[in-house]
Amino acid sequence: MSHYWICYKKSRNELSMNKAQDHHNGPMTETERGHVYGLEFKFIYRQFFREGAAFFFLCFYYFWEYTRLQTIYPLLDVLPFAFLALAFTLLFLISDKYREHPRTFLVFMVYGFILLTFFSMSYSLDSELASKRGYIYLNWMLVFFATISLVTNEKRFVLFLFLYLLWNFKMSQHGAISWAQRGFSFAGWGVGGPVGWFQNSGEYGLQMAMVCVISLCFYIGIKQYLSGWRKWLFISMPVTSFMSVLASSSRGDYLALIVALLWLALAAKGKRLVTGFLVLTVLVIGYLAMPTEMMERFSVAGDEDDYTSYTRETRWRAGFEIYKDNPVIGIGTGSWVAYYTSNFPRELGREGWGLAHNSFIEIIGEHGSVGLLFMILIFGGMFSLNKRTRSMAHRCDNHASFWLSRGLDAATVAYIIGGSFMSVFHYPYVWVHAAIIVSLYVVTKQDFMSYMRKETENTSKN
Repeated sequence: MSHYWICYKKSRNELSMNKAQDHHNGPMTETERGHVYGLEFKFIYRQFFREGAAFFFLCFYYFWEYTRLQTIYPLLDVLPFAFLALAFTLLFLISDKYREHPRTFLVFMVYGFILLTFFSMSYSLDSELASKRGYIYLNWMLVFFATISLVTNEKRFVLFLFLYLLWNFKMSQHGAISWAQRGFSFAGWGVGGPVGWFQNSGEYGLQMAMVCVISLCFYIGIKQYLSGWRKWLFISMPVTSFMSVLASSSRGDYLALIVALLWLALAAKGKRLVTGFLVLTVLVIGYLAMPTEMMERFSVAGDEDDYTSYTRETRWRAGFEIYKDNPVIGIGTGSWVAYYTSNFPRELGREGWGLAHNSFIEIIGEHGSVGLLFMILIFGGMFSLNKRTRSMAHRCDNHASFWLSRGLDAATVAYIIGGSFMSVFHYPYVWVHAAIIVSLYVVTKQDFMSYMRKETENTSKN
């Protein structure tokens, strides 16, 4: 009890009492949770448009970034809608009633790494590519800042998460349908998402693997509120995401999802047997559904005849050489391709652009040990903050936050595995994922504070 009392006192010092006692900026009532978690769309619609302009434009930014409708319907490609949405988000954020910037270790590590990328642009070998990469990191820093500053109460968090999952559901049902239309067979090109971050099968499959475990655990956390067709609608999110990973034909994404599901089974302490059985069932179904050609691809992984895996292995060895030659601050933002093609001869396994095909090797090459340290602290901060979220959620019996934090941990594991086969650290995965983790911590802390206030009042009465 003393441990939770200390957490409560710290939380009171971090958050002003006037905001803590503002009902709208705190946890929802059980009735409101029933409406929102129960997917009562009329209620959700009304609540969404009461949250202010900044929150609206933030959600619109994510909608445009993840669906890329302008690439599907060219008639919509008349304005830079994503850029405008983010600009309006930042403009209206200034006057948002519930804005609040969390001050957690993870937040400062995210800012620290992105500032490092700006600094390393000064000694980059390719100024043009460095500028493009720097603009991408600037965009994610602003998105991260806006998200954690606006998604500051339970109602906003749930609305935001539902919409985020909905945009991803659009991608996952496309992958599932495409796989079904080709008779659940293997295709060398796999299946991809909309033009942009997830258009290639590898990047698409990794996003689907992360969404699969997040939506699965979120469903477990809120299933008591769901009934009828709404329950089946929500279940279809992890199911179609799972199918999309299989459709991607990407070995790295298969492995990412398998390890993430095993992580869930091992991490579920009190329900390890039940969770383990469910995970084992899912893995068996996935194994039986896996095309024969995919099994053959796994069997030849690492062989010189398997050009894809051989290329990655060759470039990873080169990446460690680059790191050894530039161990402290690396070769600069966006310099991997220029350095690689200039210093390593073109031979078997080293043709083409010479991408690292490994997010972590690319980072230690471009940013050295300093970048490596920030990477470790960012992922460590994710696990640490989720653990603190679970501790508070367990105490105040918040099943949604408890299970969602489990899913976010598993998604982090999925990224670490999948990102080891792709150079995608400047993609949205890490930065959006970190923002969701921070916001979940903030809203769970509010629920915990409310619970502790009630316990204190009950104790004083007795």
